Amino acid sequence: MESQKDLFSTWLAWKEEHGIYAELVEKGGIILFILLLIGGFFFGRSLLGRMEGHGDTRKAIQLASTESDQMQAMAKPNDEGTRFLLEHVEAIQKNPVIFGPEFHRWQALIEQHQIADNAYLRSITPSVPSGTDVEEAIFQIQEGHIEEAIQILNRLLEKQGDSEKTYARLIALAYTHYGMQLFRAQRWGDAQMAYLEALEQKPSYEAALAYLGLLEYQMQRSEEAKRHYQKAIRLDSEQALYRYNLAKVYIRLGKYSKANAQFKRVLTIEPNFVEAYNELGKLYLQTGQFDEAKRYFEEGLKHSNENTLVDWEPSGLHTLQATFYKNLALLKFQTHQWAEAIKQLGQALEIYPITDWQGRREALYLLARLYTTQKDPQLACSHLQKFFDLPTSLSLYPEPSAQILAEELKCTFAS
Repeated sequence: MESQKDLFSTWLAWKEEHGIYAELVEKGGIILFILLLIGGFFFGRSLLGRMEGHGDTRKAIQLASTESDQMQAMAKPNDEGTRFLLEHVEAIQKNPVIFGPEFHRWQALIEQHQIADNAYLRSITPSVPSGTDVEEAIFQIQEGHIEEAIQILNRLLEKQGDSEKTYARLIALAYTHYGMQLFRAQRWGDAQMAYLEALEQKPSYEAALAYLGLLEYQMQRSEEAKRHYQKAIRLDSEQALYRYNLAKVYIRLGKYSKANAQFKRVLTIEPNFVEAYNELGKLYLQTGQFDEAKRYFEEGLKHSNENTLVDWEPSGLHTLQATFYKNLALLKFQTHQWAEAIKQLGQALEIYPITDWQGRREALYLLARLYTTQKDPQLACSHLQKFFDLPTSLSLYPEPSAQILAEELKCTFAS
């Protein structure tokens, strides 16, 4: 306490001796302290955001690390090991773009909405007076200058007042296109606000509901995604993609019977929606209904080999076909058909695109597990070597489990 008083007395004496210079030092110290506080606040928020963004990843790492014998856990259909594996690590992937085998369906839906939007723009253009803000906004939208169009339309709203809804669809269209641009730029919050503004102008604007549902799903906001998809389905009950995504939301919410019903409705609407066969098979596999799981996996694989899927990108189609084989292998493993499981995984590796590192790594890890079960550590280590030779993907699974297995087998890898 005495030392603190001495220090304070010394500071006062120095301040009195040096006058204005001491005041500058004092004020500078205060400013520096404030700047450090502000910097610390924003750094803390950034760190917290990263921790929240990777919360599921940490949970997945913990799960993968504690499940040292993950494949034997597959014998218990309802345990965390099964759920974690069958959902293909969706909970720990916050991919900035639309991902998954259904990517081409979203592309087709976007094109469908764009055709409808262009038809609408052409239909209203003749009735729009020349030289007006509306004409200029339409021109900017058609040229792809969405932000400029929104600025013009906002000026128009200010002139007309909130009660004027003459061009509500035009404004909703512009904000929806703007939201899509922001979504692709990974500006999640801004994209959400753009879609909400579109729906404020036109609550029944189907495209905005669909894309907002997708955004909420990607951001792990399952209840919000469910609500938007349900509204979109009320507007277009025969759009299979809306029901498929609603079913995936139900899976995240743990409502498996509702997911099952939606996937089956998808196949009633569109029998060639092969992704739905895969998801149904995973649901039945997860609940131990192996005959049903096998039926849907095999039927989906059959449809994926037909020429009716000509609109698929080859790499996306091959990834889905390989996933069917991998899931059939999981089924064979659970029913103790080791040789058949190994055969199915071999077929999956033959089909997986060379760039699909995650799919190939999962198949190689499962093979290593199977050969461990078969008491063949040499082949198990060989597949683990191939596993570690591949680049690590966005998903950390099954890296920790593979490292544990390699240590248990005492594998020695070539550098």
